[in-house]
Amino acid sequence: PCLRVQIGTIIGIVPIDETGIKNIPSAEEYMLFSTTEKQAVIRRMERQIGLPVWVIITAVDRENEIFVASRKIALEHISEKTWEKIQEGDIVLAAVREIFPANAIVDIGGVSVLLPAREIRHGWVDDLRDELKPGEIRQAKIIKIDRENRKVEVSFKALLPSPWPDCLKRYEKGGLYAGIVSGVRENSVFVDLE
Repeated sequence: PCLRVQIGTIIGIVPIDETGIKNIPSAEEYMLFSTTEKQAVIRRMERQIGLPVWVIITAVDRENEIFVASRKIALEHISEKTWEKIQEGDIVLAAVREIFPANAIVDIGGVSVLLPAREIRHGWVDDLRDELKPGEIRQAKIIKIDRENRKVEVSFKALLPSPWPDCLKRYEKGGLYAGIVSGVRENSVFVDLE
């Protein structure tokens, strides 16, 4: 399997080993997988469909007008540049790559970052799949950098005005207020008032 990419009208392929997708097996490992395991790998690769990607062209077949590229090498190159320049407090562009109920994977300059639901916006977020779309690009604030372990924490919420400072002025004990149910858990119901 491979990813098919297009630059203008020219088609290229990115072999499975060069996709740069975390936890994707090598071509040799893939061949040993069961049909079910192979289908799971293909589904993970299919999540890239329609998303812009960085690639480095590694070979060109001019006769057949096709090229071979590596997203893995491109990401390594771009991420090194990102690691050199990013600082805590920086505002960066984050491209949404994968979305799960409780977190998302975003890309900031070739660096994959796990974005928890609590950092999307103020208030309860029940399911991130209702909040984000693959390929969406948003501004994010870098809130923590661990260079030794190559981890970055970012937040969309940090760029939004906080509703909390004036809450005591707007709400009082015993008051009756309209809200929207935003989540249900075993022992609680979450209601957004604003």
